[in-house]
Amino acid sequence: LKIQNLKNRFNIMQRRDALWLSKRMKDYEVSSNSVDELLIKIDAIPVSIALSQAAVESGWGTSRFTSEGNALFGQYIWEKGEGIVPEQRAEHEIHEIKSFKSLKSSVSSYMKNLNSNFHYDEFRINRYIMRKNGIPLNGIYLSEYLYNYSTDENYSEKIKGIIETNDLNDFDGVKIDHFSVESLPSDII
Repeated sequence: LKIQNLKNRFNIMQRRDALWLSKRMKDYEVSSNSVDELLIKIDAIPVSIALSQAAVESGWGTSRFTSEGNALFGQYIWEKGEGIVPEQRAEHEIHEIKSFKSLKSSVSSYMKNLNSNFHYDEFRINRYIMRKNGIPLNGIYLSEYLYNYSTDENYSEKIKGIIETNDLNDFDGVKIDHFSVESLPSDII
């Protein structure tokens, strides 16, 4: 939303906004300096997708990677000693599961991964098309484009099934503002 607002007033942008925009273009490797290209890469992940992927990738929060390294999304890294070595990893493989200091860091990394990794170009393009046409983001539809997230050839169907079974699409349009969070009982925040 901030990027769209900046685009709408591109000719009268303040310096801090221009610096913010420039940093995002570098972070997301936008080579053309196109605000439209950046809008494709930086957008919301449907809550239903994030919840269902976290459930699958973390074994519903029970995996060793989650308990030892706050790793909700099973992101691979190839730098030795930078993550958690999977117990069933084949001898010739070198990947580890990226670990995090906090769950928030895990979620941030997941969002950056979906919003920038070339494996999810189709996901981002379809999300952008939905936005441009005023269609609300739909996790069931967009999960079709997550087939590269896992080596499981039924991964998209698995994600879609979890969304449908648990009615997670109900969360896709939810917006949380600081007023609603502040009004929640402290024992659930």
